[in-house]
Amino acid sequence: MRICLIFLLTSFVLLSCEQNKPKNFNKIFSKNNKKKVFTAKELNLLGYILYKNKNYKKAVEYYQKAADKGNLDAMNNLGLCYNKGFGVEKDYKKAFKYYQKASYLNNHVAINNLGICYEKGIGVERNYKKAFEYFKKASELGYTDAMLSLGLCYKKGIGVEINYKKAFEYFKKASDRGNTDAMNNLGVCYAKGQGVEKNIKKSFYYLKKAADAGVSTAMNTLGCFYQQGVEIERDYKKAVVYYKKASLLGNSNAMNNLASCYYQGIGVKKDLKKVIEYYIKASQLGDSKAMYNLASCYYQGIGVKKDLKKTVYYLKKATGLGHKKSREILKKLEGNKNK
Repeated sequence: MRICLIFLLTSFVLLSCEQNKPKNFNKIFSKNNKKKVFTAKELNLLGYILYKNKNYKKAVEYYQKAADKGNLDAMNNLGLCYNKGFGVEKDYKKAFKYYQKASYLNNHVAINNLGICYEKGIGVERNYKKAFEYFKKASELGYTDAMLSLGLCYKKGIGVEINYKKAFEYFKKASDRGNTDAMNNLGVCYAKGQGVEKNIKKSFYYLKKAADAGVSTAMNTLGCFYQQGVEIERDYKKAVVYYKKASLLGNSNAMNNLASCYYQGIGVKKDLKKVIEYYIKASQLGDSKAMYNLASCYYQGIGVKKDLKKTVYYLKKATGLGHKKSREILKKLEGNKNK
C-alpha cells in the first residue's frame, strides 16, 4: 500500500461572529428579557445559535433580518444557507448574490466563498482566474482559509501556473497563523518535497499537529506512516488507531485502509465482516476505490457470498465515478457474458 498523501480542499464557511459576541450575551437572549429590538449583530448571532441547533428555517429568518440591517456576516450566512439548502430551497444564484453583497464591503469570508463559487461553478459560470483573484483578495485581508485556497491554486494550477514554491509559501503562511488544514498540506509538501526540500521529520511534525487538531486527512496519512515505517518505527497498532480516528470523522480513505488491515490481520485480528463493513461505509460516502473493493469481495466471496449481480452493481457505480480499473473489469465481465 502506498502512502496516502492528500491535499485538503477548502469549503464554504459559516460566520458565527463568536469572536464579536456581545458582552451581555446571556442577558440579551434570556427568556425573561422583554427587549424586542435587537441589533443586526445580535440577530446574526441568534441566527447562528439556531443554525447550530439545526433549526434552519428560524436561523434563515434571523439572518435575513440581520442582513436587511446591513450585517455582512449575516449576508454571508444567508449565502451558505441557500448554497446548502438549509432552511430554504437550494438556490445557487441567490447564494452567489449574498456572498457578492457581503464582499462589496470587504467581508473576507464572503470574498473567499465567492472564490469557491467561481472555482466550482456554483451560481455562476466557472472561472478559475476569477477564483484565484478572490482568494488572493481575501488572503490579503488576512483570511487564512484564503491563504490555504491560494496554496491549492498554485499546487494544482487553478487560475495560475503551477508553482510549488508559492504553494508552500501560502500553506506556511496559513499554518503559522493556526490554520490546521494548511498544516496538513504543509506536511504533504515536506513528504513529497514539493516547493521545499523533502523532510519526513518535518512532514510528521506538521501532520501530527494537524491530526491532534482533528484533521482526518492528517490522521489517515500518519496511519500510513506508521504502517509502512516511514522514518519512524513501524507500528501496526498505532496505524490502526489513526485509521479508526479518521474513519470516525468520515474519512473514506481511512475506511479503505482499515478494511485492508482487517483483511490482512495487520494491527488487528483478521475479520472479514469488518472488511465488508468498512468498504460499505466508504462506498456510501462516494468512494470509488471502496466500490471497486466491494465488487472484488462479492466476486471472490470474501466476507460475503459470491454474487455476480452485486459485483456488476458496484463496478458500475465505481465506473460512473471514473474508476478506470472498474471500467476495464466490467468490460471483461460483459464480454464473457456475450461469448
